[in-house]
Amino acid sequence: MASTTPRVGLYMPADDGSEPMNVATDINDNLEKIDNSLGFVQSTSVVDPTTVYDGIASYETDTGRAKFRKGGVWNYLVNAGSTFLNNLLLGTANRIGIGTTTPVAIMDVVVASVFGIPIVRVKQGVESNYRMQLEADGIRFGSGTAGTDTRIYRPSASQISVTGNAVLENQLSVTGNSSFTNVQVTGNLDVDGTFTGDLNLAGNLSIGGIGKRMIARRTSDLSRANTVTPTADPNLFVSVVAGAVYDVELVGHTDGHSAGDLRINWSAPSGSVGTKMISGPIIGMTSRDSSAVRVGSYSFTTDIGYGIDSSIGPVSFHERGVVTIGGSSGTLNINWSQLTTNGTATTLKADTILIVTRIA
Repeated sequence: MASTTPRVGLYMPADDGSEPMNVATDINDNLEKIDNSLGFVQSTSVVDPTTVYDGIASYETDTGRAKFRKGGVWNYLVNAGSTFLNNLLLGTANRIGIGTTTPVAIMDVVVASVFGIPIVRVKQGVESNYRMQLEADGIRFGSGTAGTDTRIYRPSASQISVTGNAVLENQLSVTGNSSFTNVQVTGNLDVDGTFTGDLNLAGNLSIGGIGKRMIARRTSDLSRANTVTPTADPNLFVSVVAGAVYDVELVGHTDGHSAGDLRINWSAPSGSVGTKMISGPIIGMTSRDSSAVRVGSYSFTTDIGYGIDSSIGPVSFHERGVVTIGGSSGTLNINWSQLTTNGTATTLKADTILIVTRIA
């Protein structure tokens, strides 16, 4: 009985002599099948070859993709100019080389020139613009809905520049000179070097060492009557560090009755030493413009009295000195009271300000 081969389907006449030789079916048709089966068997993405078997290779005429069959499943091959619709899997010890046959990195790209066109671009399929673009000298970033608006690049040797705002959620440690147009820091900014240009801060600047500046200010008037014992002002104080040296400046505004006047001194942790210069209206002053002003140099703990005359309105005074803190940290306080006890209160006015800067 006649039969066919299992793969290509070649016609095989019965070998018992019962069937005469037919050139058309026994020879020519078989030769055509053999010819068609050489190389990749033609098919489409939806219509398989007439006969399929494990190991058959096929070429899809509608997509240009090549595939082979294994375990009853088509597996597509990567071939130039075609669309490969599957995952490309490499073993853990393998690498990808583009322009090189000996890749030394996981992906190694070697091209004649890195200028003119991007090296890598990434976007979502529904977007018209790229979110990330790797170029010869840096990386560009964008939202995908518009062109790239942020850029990190190398302007010259040993430099990196950022086009756009740099927002840091942790620490920025800089050694050497740095140039910034706009820096927004959420965490800590530690700089070991020099800033050239302006450093604009929207929030507070906190410095721990030399140059640390602390400001305390009265935001409202505070009045005290019937007392001649200077006590700490609840607003005019700052924290100081053991062994540090501070430039201390007090600019005050006061008002009250001439019978009470103002007494003021500074205090700091035990063992602190320092000298202050003072200037302000004398006791018994009668004019803000032509009264004598007392000036002098005193220990920072010395009580200083300033004259007040309620008939002429508030007066001001100025004290400044250098204080070296003793062996323990604590607070530097401004203490004040009336110079002479009186029922009419002496007032330390709003916007009296204490400015303390660490200098050593």
